[in-house]
Amino acid sequence: RDSGDDGAPAAQQGLVRKQQELLESGWQALRPGGCLVYSTCTFNAWENEAQFKEFLELKGSEAQCLHVAELLELSPGARAALGCEEKSLGPLQLWPHAFDTEGFFVACLRKVPAGPADSSEDS
Repeated sequence: RDSGDDGAPAAQQGLVRKQQELLESGWQALRPGGCLVYSTCTFNAWENEAQFKEFLELKGSEAQCLHVAELLELSPGARAALGCEEKSLGPLQLWPHAFDTEGFFVACLRKVPAGPADSSEDS
């Protein structure tokens, strides 16, 4: 996969590729039904949204995007403060100017268990 570093400065492309490798390694180790959390402490879209969207597209129906705000059971007020939108993919981005914290990006994916047709080879 080379497209994950699109838009990233040359100095950052190695880091973007390393993150792709870490995501794939974590995904391969994840059992069906398990959840993978992808989190960074950067504001760079190519390390956050672009990385997450590309991985989600690559996995297709194997991956289900989970809404982090729902998982954390955030109140409507907290969701509004975080800028959570119903139409969003589900990740959260925390900005230092809006919260007394460092910047963070958090996304969560569930590995969809294979259907009965896929498991017929085991019979």
